Amino acid sequence: MELQPLLLSNSIPNDVVIGEIYSHLWRNKNVLNKKQKEAIVHDHFHLKKIIQTYFNDTSLSKNKESMDYFLCWLENDMLSVLNDDYAYIDGLSPNLQKECPHITKEWLLSLSSIDELPDKIYTIWKMMTPNKKNIMYERTTP
Repeated sequence: MELQPLLLSNSIPNDVVIGEIYSHLWRNKNVLNKKQKEAIVHDHFHLKKIIQTYFNDTSLSKNKESMDYFLCWLENDMLSVLNDDYAYIDGLSPNLQKECPHITKEWLLSLSSIDELPDKIYTIWKMMTPNKKNIMYERTTP
């Protein structure tokens, strides 16, 4: 399933998406406590709002071929938050090196195909600490 249509959809209620996540976890025999269930709902809500904000930004393009493609801008902003607003020329931030010791600057800057962007955005989101997710959310909401 492609991530972008699911998250951009206004017709798919959050409880359906969360139900799918629970079903997946149940099949894998993972039992969630109340705090974990709330975190899933909270994370999904924030990511969906962030993507919708970029999607609805009239200064950005919905055309994948455009230099102003909204998902490119979203990825760039998410990477900035993930890397604690360090410039890539300076490398990875000390926090990012501690939080994700396996990550490389090359991976952050790589993208072999524009069609892989939704998956990369989701991967970046999963790598973010709760604090960084909140920073990203606060930067994109009025």
